[in-house]
Amino acid sequence: MSSKKNKPTIFVGVDFHKKRFVCSFFDNTTGEIIQKSYDTTGLSYDEFTKAVLEYRRLGKQVKVALEMLTGSYYFYDKMIDSCDEIVIINSNKFKVIAESCKKTDKIDSSTIAVYYSKDLLPTVYIPENSIRQLRDLVSLRYRFVKERSGYKNRIHSLLLKNGITISKRSLGSKKRLIELQGLGLSKFYQKELNILIDQVNRLTEEVLEIERMMDELIEEESGDRVKEDIELLKSIPGVGDLSAKILVSCIADIERFSEEKQLASYVGLVPRVRDSGGVIHHGRITRKGNKIARTTLVQDALAMLKQKNGPLKGFYKGIKYRSGTGKAIIALARKLSTIMFVILKTKREFDYLKYRSKLCGT
Repeated sequence: MSSKKNKPTIFVGVDFHKKRFVCSFFDNTTGEIIQKSYDTTGLSYDEFTKAVLEYRRLGKQVKVALEMLTGSYYFYDKMIDSCDEIVIINSNKFKVIAESCKKTDKIDSSTIAVYYSKDLLPTVYIPENSIRQLRDLVSLRYRFVKERSGYKNRIHSLLLKNGITISKRSLGSKKRLIELQGLGLSKFYQKELNILIDQVNRLTEEVLEIERMMDELIEEESGDRVKEDIELLKSIPGVGDLSAKILVSCIADIERFSEEKQLASYVGLVPRVRDSGGVIHHGRITRKGNKIARTTLVQDALAMLKQKNGPLKGFYKGIKYRSGTGKAIIALARKLSTIMFVILKTKREFDYLKYRSKLCGT
């Protein structure tokens, strides 16, 4: 992020909104700040590009920073070829603007520019466009699956009200749902039940369509590295085709993680640590980070345990004996993240015997 010390650089802080964006052009050699406002239209983007190119024509570097908001990636893609560098700020870690007493668009954009010039901006990783699209599909699928689970819970509750007990798992069967539509409850209960069943069926079709779109996107838009990473993760017992695609979309590029702890932290599977007065206390996992990846890892851990000769059962049972089932499952999910890190880094498929010291902690 840092520039050559003696080369003049224009640091541009962008306060981005739906209808307009305000830019502060900060010259690191003179300390001068010039502020301009642009509408979020194609013509205004062209005007901003001309201003950037003019600075570059004068022999100055131009580096642009903006907050992570809806539309930030569009701005990034529009400007990536026109400036020397463009970054997107991690808003969760940059509280200066959110907590400032005097808050205007011009002040916010100038604050970004000045902090950028001092290399004090926390930034986010920006994946390639195909990964971004894949993430959008994964996120939409996650939302629909969660919504479908809500409708299944309501079906289960409605049946209990009518003295009928069935397992929630059976509601995933299309045949079972058809049977429930002809259950013969009282008029309005049956109508309500049929509406809920229709919603479950609709969402199931939407989820299947999204999964088909994911396959198409990976096949047509993703490079060989993405496809290779998916196949590598599928070699891990418990990780299926869909899980591998979801996890690869979340990780994007394993090279951005220098060690396995960083990946575990990214998915929120590291414990909270409090160090006070020389006493170190480890609490529950942070749950901060990529929720979809964390949920997928937990599901894969459970799938691994169901396998007859699945590896790491000894690891799981040892923790379960000491700390209980819940913590043991989370620990196994964390161990899976370590396995993924090793496999993606080395580009070698899962081999229990080869990695036994790594996996078993011996």
